[in-house]
Amino acid sequence: MSKEIRNIIDKVRNFTINESEKTLEDFYVENNIDPEELSYLGKGDFGTAYSTGDGRVLKRTTSKSEFKLATEMEQSDAPVLNSFVKIYKTEIVKGEMYILQEELIEDSHIEDLYYELQSYLDEQGLPIQYLDHLDTDDLDISDELQKFMDDIDDINRAYRYIGIEASDIKPDNLGYSQDGKLKAFDIDDKQR
Repeated sequence: MSKEIRNIIDKVRNFTINESEKTLEDFYVENNIDPEELSYLGKGDFGTAYSTGDGRVLKRTTSKSEFKLATEMEQSDAPVLNSFVKIYKTEIVKGEMYILQEELIEDSHIEDLYYELQSYLDEQGLPIQYLDHLDTDDLDISDELQKFMDDIDDINRAYRYIGIEASDIKPDNLGYSQDGKLKAFDIDDKQR
């Protein structure tokens, strides 16, 4: 394991959460968020997400590991992390953890491609994290599915870079950036 990867893993393990003295209103002003423009996007196991109306998402999370990883991603410019949603800001405000991140375009076609890929993986007894072991010699893979597979492989590489093998790759956690790159969001280590 490279020294840089070990340093990132050590930072995440030794991370402590420091609460700011800011109010939520201060946070909104500092980050140019109009609370009147916030629109509910959805709720997951550990958080609730809101569109800010300008290409960003404000997520309130209860997952300390998700918050720690987002903080590390915010502070890193490693190119491999381009397969994850861009993190603009992380902060604790009045005891609640907030993540301000890039808004991705969720597309129902992601689900179709995901399940098509999953059927090939199932035939060979592979989880999606081992996509790079898929034997494609006898498979009829479209150009569109191949691009999707390449993007998932990049996402897997990004998860490994931050030390996560038990990634939560599923259609609900994938979306396209404005430039058409498939990215993962809701980055969390399910084994922590």
